[in-house]
Amino acid sequence: MQKGTAFMTVKPKSKKTAAVVIAFGLLLLGAGACFLTSLWKTRDQREDYRQISSLTYDSVFLSMYPVDTFEEEDFAYFRAMTLFKASYCIPEFSVVEQYMERIMASGNQVTTAGTASPQNRPGQPSGPHGTVSFRHL
Repeated sequence: MQKGTAFMTVKPKSKKTAAVVIAFGLLLLGAGACFLTSLWKTRDQREDYRQISSLTYDSVFLSMYPVDTFEEEDFAYFRAMTLFKASYCIPEFSVVEQYMERIMASGNQVTTAGTASPQNRPGQPSGPHGTVSFRHL
């Protein structure tokens, strides 16, 4: 260490060692970023989780497609359903499982589950994003 400097510099024994240390550091940084990203919930998903535990409903509508054009009031009027509609566009099946676990723990007796599909089918309510189908549980 030189006199007058606040930091000690360490010189690696070889450039190969320095490259390995840098690569390992970048790998750890990337793994940490991936881990934190997996823990992060979007605002829509957090709001959905809050509503799951605080609202009263007998039907749920979860989708891996946008559901912005479908309104809960339409289902109440046309199908006599008290509906929870997820505002979060679910990216993968593991997230659907998380939603279903929270719904089962909510205390609501859910009798119907709905999904959206991108194809329009005759006889089913549909919007610009496709068809809605419900199944009794």
